[in-house]
Amino acid sequence: MATSFHVYDNIETYNNKYGDNRNLLEFSSNIIDCFIKGEKIYVVTNTNMEKERPQLHRTIVHFRNGNADNYLDGDEILVLHDKTHYNPKNNNIEFGIRFLRKPMLKFFVGRFHGEKPKKCKKIDWSQRFYDVINDRINLVLKNEC
Repeated sequence: MATSFHVYDNIETYNNKYGDNRNLLEFSSNIIDCFIKGEKIYVVTNTNMEKERPQLHRTIVHFRNGNADNYLDGDEILVLHDKTHYNPKNNNIEFGIRFLRKPMLKFFVGRFHGEKPKKCKKIDWSQRFYDVINDRINLVLKNEC
């Protein structure tokens, strides 16, 4: 099964969904970094210290040991915290947003939890998690007042 993106409207919705599993590393490991390389995204977490065997042919590549230095060529682009948002119009997560141009990379959201916003909203970069058991990336929207 492929990795999917799940988006939550706030952290309370995320905590209600995961309940007690929120504290387990397998269900809620913090994402350290994200890199864009062509049409792929590299997601770096610190899940375990087993030998790294990333599947580089996949669109979403997961690095489990806390760094991806052995696999980076130098042409990757680090995803910045203010350049990622959720577009409810077409239900996509857009990385590397640019003014009056298409985003660098976009992915379809598997499921949105909570109340869907009317306009594009930025992702809260301190609240992004990787669920190893269900193979999904959980992102929480930023609460802007």
